[in-house]
Amino acid sequence: MQHDVQSLRSQATIGDAYTSGEIFDSVGFRGVQLATDDRMLPESQRGYAPVVRGTAQTNAQVLIRQNGLIIYETRVSPGPFEINDLYPSGYGGNLEVQVLESDGRSSSFVVPYASVPQSLRPGVTRYAATAGRLRNESLSEVPTFAQFTLQRGLTNQVTAYGGALVSNGYSAVNLGGALTTQFGAFAADVTAASTQVPDSQAWRGTSYRLSYNKYFAPSDTNVALAAYRYSTPSYLGFSDAAAVRDLALNDGDINDVARQRGRLQLSLNQSLGNYGSVYLSASAQQYWNREQSDTFFQAGYTNSFKYGTYSITAGRTRGGDGRMSNQIAVGVTIPLGQGAHSPQLTSNFTHSDGASDAQASLSGALGENDQFTYNAYGSYAQNAASGHSGSAGASGTYRGAYGQVSASASSGSDSNQISAGVSGAVVVHPGGVTLSQTVGDTFGIVHAPGAEGASVSSASGVEVDANGYAVVPYLTPYSLNTVDIDPKGTSANVEFTSTSEQAVPRDGAIAMLNYETVTGRAALIQAPRANGKALPFGADVLDAEGRTVGVVAQSSRIFVRGVEDQGSLTVTWGEGAGEQCRVDYRLPQASAQSDAAYTSLQSRCTPVAASAKGLATGTGQPADSEGAQGAIAYEKEKVSS
Repeated sequence: MQHDVQSLRSQATIGDAYTSGEIFDSVGFRGVQLATDDRMLPESQRGYAPVVRGTAQTNAQVLIRQNGLIIYETRVSPGPFEINDLYPSGYGGNLEVQVLESDGRSSSFVVPYASVPQSLRPGVTRYAATAGRLRNESLSEVPTFAQFTLQRGLTNQVTAYGGALVSNGYSAVNLGGALTTQFGAFAADVTAASTQVPDSQAWRGTSYRLSYNKYFAPSDTNVALAAYRYSTPSYLGFSDAAAVRDLALNDGDINDVARQRGRLQLSLNQSLGNYGSVYLSASAQQYWNREQSDTFFQAGYTNSFKYGTYSITAGRTRGGDGRMSNQIAVGVTIPLGQGAHSPQLTSNFTHSDGASDAQASLSGALGENDQFTYNAYGSYAQNAASGHSGSAGASGTYRGAYGQVSASASSGSDSNQISAGVSGAVVVHPGGVTLSQTVGDTFGIVHAPGAEGASVSSASGVEVDANGYAVVPYLTPYSLNTVDIDPKGTSANVEFTSTSEQAVPRDGAIAMLNYETVTGRAALIQAPRANGKALPFGADVLDAEGRTVGVVAQSSRIFVRGVEDQGSLTVTWGEGAGEQCRVDYRLPQASAQSDAAYTSLQSRCTPVAASAKGLATGTGQPADSEGAQGAIAYEKEKVSS
């Protein structure tokens, strides 16, 4: 169970969940947790970005550039100013702030911008309080624990953080900080832990961690020393401590649990401009009670050419058993055409330790809203030990208004497979029951009376059903969601007052989105006054029940919506008796084959006191010409008297 606590900008959780891994290693638990949810902040406040402060001498324009591009622009009044709503921007890069005064003077300064995961904006607090049992099915004795972590942004440059964890026979305390400088962002912390191992003295140790991140704008290079951690021989993390205590309680060998000595992770990304980009990732782990270390290296290159894109990747891995594994992979992606539904051809070749695998696939989407997706593939593998094998298959998925249908089939050297499935949701709401595609935790219900066939622009394949409802399967919690309706496909007798609605739902909420519609036949009536004069532009048009159904446009044209097949309309442009007239009409019989959005008619607007016998028809002629002449005569008599 989960519910937000708005006053604390947090989520309360009861059940199975995970702790965050920003300070202590993440573990699964069964219990309760109250933790900050950054999604409740405005989008411009999420993630780390520095606060820009300065002073303007006049009404000035402030420009903020990053890597030569303007990312923010505003005007400020004379005096000190503060800009605290910058959006986080990728790897970072120092901010160049320029203040342009109204008298032509200009000044500039630089604000360092680099961040590590622990960095927070000034004044922002992040915390998590957890209590429960460790979720680890391999343990015979499952420990209970309580954990609290806290992070606080003190200034643009400094973030302080720490935490504490207490469990059966185990305790740990962490304290650290993050620092932003012009040379990059650093984070350093130390964790002290004590583990009471049964039938042994307490193991007490410390673990030190250092993180670094820097974007070098001149060379377009990002270096992230994600973490270097060194631990003393007697240090154990919570999960390892629980495993060691469980082994000791059951007369097992506690050396079966590897005690980490050091861990290094390095990531580098380098852009080569028009020549593509390269990346390098590496990691290594050493242990106190194991001779072999775990190492991983991977390098890759990506670029585009005239017909598509390609990539080359090479990697080398050594596991805990000391065995080395090498791998090289080449991939090419080529669009087959330039149309909206052109398929895409993808080819991959992989070679690793004497085994080779080649695969080619053709994929794409069909339908006006890409409702149907398909993929067909073929592969060939060769292994020095098992020989060669091949396989081929195809799959397709259709996303409809009431669910999703998928099917696949494949055939290989030793097996054949075929499958089909249907997935979706049944949503019960105050207006009834609506079938839909599979929904997320947060979704919306569209209510548009009479608008059967209208589609939801932001959700492929979703249409309004016969009851006027549709389900938007995904909405973003704590953010402004705009849901647009495309009237195409609805009856010509339905008009939307608005085709766009907005909602800011909570996490796990179902938002009701109401769209006002006007249902009924539409008509364009040319109805000058009985004396031939034009009706006043903008005059209101009312039906027999006094509802406004239209207004008068130019040249006495009246467009009305939601009217009966025949009847009278009152045109009014004032309170006096001479400022109203009546239009009698009769619509032709509706035709199911007609695609016309409205019917065109000819009529006259006679004084309200007159008793016109004729009704306008779709032929453009009065139904009773004698009645029409009588109305004109009445108007002449009234003028002369």
